[in-house]
Amino acid sequence: MTGSRLRQPSTRSKVLFLAVGLLLVLFWLAAATEAQSEGLVEGRVVNLTTGAEDVGVTPVLLRKFRRMTELESLQGFTDETGRFRFDALEVDPDIRYFIEAGYQNVAYRSEAIDLVVDPSPIEVGVFDTTESSADLTIQTALLEFSRADGSRGAVAVSERLTFINAGDKTYVGDLFSNPETGGVLRLPVPAEAFDASLGHGFGPEGIRPMVGGMLGQTPVLPGETVLIYGYALPYLETALTVERSYAYPVGDLFVLSPAGGPGLSSAGLASQGVVEFEGNSFTVLTGRDLPSGEVAGIDLTGLPRFAAPGTGVSSDTVLRGMAIGMMAVVVGGVFLYTVGGRRRQVQAGSAGLAALGGERTSLIGSLVDLDTRLDAGAIAADEHGSLREARKRRLIDIMLLMREETEAQG
Repeated sequence: MTGSRLRQPSTRSKVLFLAVGLLLVLFWLAAATEAQSEGLVEGRVVNLTTGAEDVGVTPVLLRKFRRMTELESLQGFTDETGRFRFDALEVDPDIRYFIEAGYQNVAYRSEAIDLVVDPSPIEVGVFDTTESSADLTIQTALLEFSRADGSRGAVAVSERLTFINAGDKTYVGDLFSNPETGGVLRLPVPAEAFDASLGHGFGPEGIRPMVGGMLGQTPVLPGETVLIYGYALPYLETALTVERSYAYPVGDLFVLSPAGGPGLSSAGLASQGVVEFEGNSFTVLTGRDLPSGEVAGIDLTGLPRFAAPGTGVSSDTVLRGMAIGMMAVVVGGVFLYTVGGRRRQVQAGSAGLAALGGERTSLIGSLVDLDTRLDAGAIAADEHGSLREARKRRLIDIMLLMREETEAQG
């Protein structure tokens, strides 16, 4: 009985089949790699200031992110018409690109570019710069006095300012014309403020301390800019009067205190009583159309009496023979030290709060004594100034140490 049998492939055939399969895989991988690297970001940098000239050759930077992590950046330039092009880019759903254009010392950033969703050419708008603040106003100023800490003798304050640049130029103040001490937004802060902290809107440039407050270092583009920052105000009794003013016209001023916070009143602001917002209660004062520099007086009441734990030093002892104005000058120095990042490194050693409190009281008394001796002609003016400055610096250090010690304990 005869019949056909299936022929088994030879070893040579097997090798041939494997080689063909491997080539197909390599071709597929090459095609996939090419598809992932064929992305293109192109567009134009356009000057949006009315009547301004074209930007011409301008530096641009392509920044590549995977989710929130920056992977790389590529430097390039536009041509004379402001056009740019970056090709052979990775295309991936998790990849986003941004274009940054530098124009007149200011960086302008595009919206996120998703090459999977929209590979269309983009436009990056830039503006001429101006040193004039004529088009700058504060649309809304929100000032909140939140909590008062009796152990530190301080009430926490937060401010949220919404600026409107109504022009079509980027406001830079004297940031570039005065590189040593210049800046952009002038933010007056009470002289006695300390523990300043910067929140939203300041950018990596931050601020520069100035007499009477802070000087922002970030240019203000046309449109809306929001700044959020906070600080603490010292107090010595159960009531405190705060005077606030702003360097630009204010459309609406809102002063808030949450339930359980300080009581609020003002002769120049309107009381809105208690207002409910998102399940929370706030006492609210309001003001409208405040000119630049106009002072709003705000009275805080119901503050817990200040007595640093472990010191046994009350506000009456601290202020014996000393004017409140002098304390404002001293604590104003603390604000400049903390904001400017120029705080000296001092050590508390084994001295606890009681010892620090005792030294603080002694220093305050010695400052008053120096002024008394100067008035009586018992000490020369130059010697008085030298001794007073040295003791004031030490008093600032002591106050910083007392705050840190109190926070460390609790």
